[in-house]
Amino acid sequence: MKKTIYLALSVLAAATVFASCNKTETEKVGEPSVTAVLDNATTTSLSYKLEPVNAVKCAWVILESDGDVPSAETVLAEGVPAHANEPSVVVMEDLAPNTDYKMVVAVENADKKTASVTVAGKTEDVPAIEFDKNRATGKKYGSTNFAITLRTEVDGVDYEADLDVYGDFSAGYVTAGTYPVSSESEGNVVSTAYVATYVQIGNDSKYPTSGTVTFATNDDKTYSIEIRFVFSDGTFFHGVFNGPVDGIEIL
Repeated sequence: MKKTIYLALSVLAAATVFASCNKTETEKVGEPSVTAVLDNATTTSLSYKLEPVNAVKCAWVILESDGDVPSAETVLAEGVPAHANEPSVVVMEDLAPNTDYKMVVAVENADKKTASVTVAGKTEDVPAIEFDKNRATGKKYGSTNFAITLRTEVDGVDYEADLDVYGDFSAGYVTAGTYPVSSESEGNVVSTAYVATYVQIGNDSKYPTSGTVTFATNDDKTYSIEIRFVFSDGTFFHGVFNGPVDGIEIL
């Protein structure tokens, strides 16, 4: 009889140990992880496919490419929440065209362990309006201020870019460099101080609030000019020109 009792107790103990092991394995929380893949890019937005694993919390931030990458904890505390228990697509909007970005997405599991991943992306460029190489004129106002006008027609629409450019032009022409849009009229700038910098599109005049104009001088005595403006209505403009500018010839 005692032998039977001892055997029963042994079986019970083994069953208890087995049940305890199963319970521990069930409660074990997996390591968190997440993947992010660029899904689509436009001139002003990026979208990514996110797939969290073993996560109860997920969030993301978007930064320009030279921005400092925050910790996973910071992203989770301050970023935009995303689905933690299923794949999703998230969209970042109101971005600048032709700009390199990086997305940081972070996850946290039930044990408060965190993980993060950083993925690059670039917005598409705004299609460039190409100005007519035979319709560029310029006027000199001393050796520090030149006015340049570029013209063209695209699909029946007239385009005219008027640039009020300031800098050290003692050489007699616009020197190579990138000139930022500025409300000032000193230094190497494209000035908006006198409302002389704008783009006429059909009958609509658009005035830049920020942007750049890049000048290059070529071996054949021509200019290469690239305009990138953000207008006061929030829209973007991209224009290019390759050719001579009558009145501001390269010596």
